[in-house]
Amino acid sequence: MIKNLTRQVLLLGTFAFSLSSFAQIQLSADDILHIGIYETNIDVLDSMELGDAAPNQMWDFSSLQVQVPLQFEIRANQSNNSNDPSNLVRISNFDTFKHFYKTNSEISSIQTLQNIDTFVFMKLREYSVPMSYMQENRDSYTVIFDHAGSTIGLPYDSIRIRIKVNVNSIADAWGQIKLPDMNADALRVHSSSRFYVTLEGKTGNGPFTLLPDYTEDDQTEEYIWFGKDKGSYLAKYDVESNQMEYLESYTLSVESKQVFSDLILPNPAHGMWNIQNTGEHTFHLHLYDMQGKLQWKSVLDANASQELDIHNLNTGIYILQLRDLKTNVSTTKKILTN
Repeated sequence: MIKNLTRQVLLLGTFAFSLSSFAQIQLSADDILHIGIYETNIDVLDSMELGDAAPNQMWDFSSLQVQVPLQFEIRANQSNNSNDPSNLVRISNFDTFKHFYKTNSEISSIQTLQNIDTFVFMKLREYSVPMSYMQENRDSYTVIFDHAGSTIGLPYDSIRIRIKVNVNSIADAWGQIKLPDMNADALRVHSSSRFYVTLEGKTGNGPFTLLPDYTEDDQTEEYIWFGKDKGSYLAKYDVESNQMEYLESYTLSVESKQVFSDLILPNPAHGMWNIQNTGEHTFHLHLYDMQGKLQWKSVLDANASQELDIHNLNTGIYILQLRDLKTNVSTTKKILTN
């Protein structure tokens, strides 16, 4: 987000329904941000029909394609830094790339600014909760750092770094969203943010003057769809890049664990692998090797069993992904073949 010197100095861091089926919803903090693992996909589009800022909307995004598959995890923050107020972190590829402070009344991002050899943690409220239609949220902060010019390699006696950050959002529409893998009642949030950084230099007793080569003005505009009991966004559209990220599946809720316990999966597995489903839900099964290559996929119907030939698989550890087609909840299990 911050370029060149500014970056170095500052930042670490089925479609058959009617309007009568729609329901205006109110979202809790857990609906918006919840501990779990989330599978999403990204599609880059030429254009996007977003609909109106109004109630009773229908958003049909069922034709989105998978260009980039992603996975991220929301987990508790286990940092020992007493100055860090975040209680949740978002992790992707083992890299923590966003910190959050979540309560029953707010969800804030915790932004880490580096001031030479110290760190400053700034809280920016992104959502007030519970959140409902036409609810607005605004928050901002300003930080000023003063340094000797020599400290950051600029030919001035003094350098002043000013950082202004603000976020504005409004829940501007509600209705039903259709994605490639799920339909849901949704509340849409239209959000804009600005990260504005200036550097000023001063020599002797003269005034500070703006150094325009080091000015950074980064603005973003997004539309984000949330639904009940999903724990993260259903879809997120970045206006500038025409990039849509949408939810494919998410990890177990407490209620879903019993459903997965209806599956009988012998482990270790060898030869003809007999798997059984004693429950009422149908599952998609995908088996991957540790390099992420798909070995086979299958559908296991309710109250059914299958015998799968795995003689050709090398001995080792594989990842079995199971997706409940009724709830669209996913989980993974490690399977040993021998």
